Amino acid sequence: MSADRHQIPPFGFRPSPELRAKLQASADKNGRSLNAELIVRLEVSLASESQCSTLRDELAGKALAAMIAQPDKEGANRGANGVHTLAAWAYEYADAMLKARSA
Repeated sequence: MSADRHQIPPFGFRPSPELRAKLQASADKNGRSLNAELIVRLEVSLASESQCSTLRDELAGKALAAMIAQPDKEGANRGANGVHTLAAWAYEYADAMLKARSA
């Protein structure tokens, strides 16, 4: 933090007792105050958002890697048209996994 901590207005945060206990345990483990732990976790979370990767993208990437490793006997997943076919299939698999996850 670049500003003097006494010049930053307080910000109220009311976690459940269970969440507060988990955060405090993590802060203790990392040798930080509860406030410092919250700041680090929020900064990491916001930084990872800028990566624009979603769970759907991660699942599609894994499905795509598996499809590339096992080429289709008919050749549907080869060549220029195969790239688009594989990408579409990868996201279909990802969507199915997300749907099954929420069921």
